[in-house]
Amino acid sequence: MAYFLKTSISIVPVVLFFILYSRNFVFERSLFWQSKAFFFGILSSVFAILIQQQLPSTESNHVRAFIHAGLVEESIRFLILYIRIRRSSESFTLMEGVFDGILVGLGFAFAENLHYSASYPGYVILLRCVSSVPMHVFCAGIMAYFLSYRYLCGDGKTRRGLNYFSGRRLFLAFWALSIPVLFHGGFDLALFKGGIANYWIAPILIVAFGFLEYLIADARMVLGKNVLEALSLDADDMDVIARQRDHEKWLSHYQDESRDTVPLFLNQWEIPRTIGGIAMILLAAVFLVWRMIHPGFFATFGIDKHAELALTVLLPLLVALILLFGDKINYMFIRENMLRVPSSTVLALFRIHKSDERMDTMALDILPRGMFLSGMEDLNHGERVRIEVQRRGGKVAVVDARVKWVNRHNRHLPSGALVQFVRPGPGFLIFTIGFKIHKLWRKLRPISR
Repeated sequence: MAYFLKTSISIVPVVLFFILYSRNFVFERSLFWQSKAFFFGILSSVFAILIQQQLPSTESNHVRAFIHAGLVEESIRFLILYIRIRRSSESFTLMEGVFDGILVGLGFAFAENLHYSASYPGYVILLRCVSSVPMHVFCAGIMAYFLSYRYLCGDGKTRRGLNYFSGRRLFLAFWALSIPVLFHGGFDLALFKGGIANYWIAPILIVAFGFLEYLIADARMVLGKNVLEALSLDADDMDVIARQRDHEKWLSHYQDESRDTVPLFLNQWEIPRTIGGIAMILLAAVFLVWRMIHPGFFATFGIDKHAELALTVLLPLLVALILLFGDKINYMFIRENMLRVPSSTVLALFRIHKSDERMDTMALDILPRGMFLSGMEDLNHGERVRIEVQRRGGKVAVVDARVKWVNRHNRHLPSGALVQFVRPGPGFLIFTIGFKIHKLWRKLRPISR
């Protein structure tokens, strides 16, 4: 009976987080497909437990947190998500990949809670329900975003050797593994060290939650695999085009005094989130009252007062905060009013095949992979050009580029040409570093209304 009760408690947060995130995705996925992702999450937890049991014991909290827990668990999840994404359909989208990652994370957390239900008392299960379940969900969602983006970035089948595309995909794979390991390891380190370190659990989960929410908002802007292939574009190209569209929108939007401003907070109260948030508040209140009536209860299980307060009161309140107010933050406000602020520069473009014919234009943004040249509809697909930009001190930075895509007729996308850099030299790399610093300064300064 006790094991059945603990198992039921383990299921509640898994179902709750599934409802919360499934409501954010508009595409239809079959129950069979979702069940497979959840099952793979359970399978990854079994593999992780078997591997962890074979590892040598250590007294180092850092090794236990970042290696035994973080690296082992996230590496297994990385492998499962990588295989699953590689076997996806032709209409695969970035949002589908993130949702699959969340399902894998839920399956992992569910299986891990079942394992703890058979080995530990009930209060441990309660603490894990309000801490480890969201941690696994956030880490898996972040990992799935970068792996899915990597899958939609470049064409690894036709390019051989170490070039920009292979390096870019390797870089995305590195972030897909390293960021979840850092969140996971930091979370477990706070648990292992105990004492006042437990107070770091709440900030870690808040940062992970906010980062995942932003990635989900950004994933909505990337087209599906079949659409990208039809346009001869990849996710990086689409990101440049989307940024250009947002930069142009920002320029015209902020010149209009009668514009409709994008609110930072949304006034919407969904029933599942509201009920879940109230339940977490009541749980924190129950633990707080129990702590006042029986001040030494948790001490008998080896839990100090800091861990007791952080895990039984602060964590449920954190989950309640996420459930009640997480969907009230409009991440499109951040995207439109800060992340998409243009940082323009004037440049000269020379058409190599036309005797270095010069064309003066402006770029609203420069990314490591290339830039969008507004109004350059006369350029041709595949054409080689040379771009010169003015550096501080009067020096000129030069870079060769290739026209990747030209839009002349589609009114829904920016008009102009997308160019990719070819062998940027040291001078241009120095210019891009200064450009990034200037862009960061513009993004961080207050936006004038």
